[in-house]
Amino acid sequence: MTAEIVNLKRFRKQKLRADTAAASDVNRARTGHTKAERAKSARERETLDRTLDNAERQGIPLPAAANAAGFPTVAGHDNEDLDPGNVS
Repeated sequence: MTAEIVNLKRFRKQKLRADTAAASDVNRARTGHTKAERAKSARERETLDRTLDNAERQGIPLPAAANAAGFPTVAGHDNEDLDPGNVS
């Protein structure tokens, strides 16, 4: 009877990789977004912010995508912001 020789260092590394991969899967499921999805939503948010800033400067209504993100439908400021009595 001959036993199969096992390299313990290699076995430990494989086990560590498997444990790390399992922990990564749990973390991904908990947060719900991959790195690519977070980057995509950040780019979309930046685009909408730029659209909002440009619309405020030009005084034009915002596109539907900006409205879906929670921005006001008409660009501009609240009356409270323009009231000279509120200047601090």
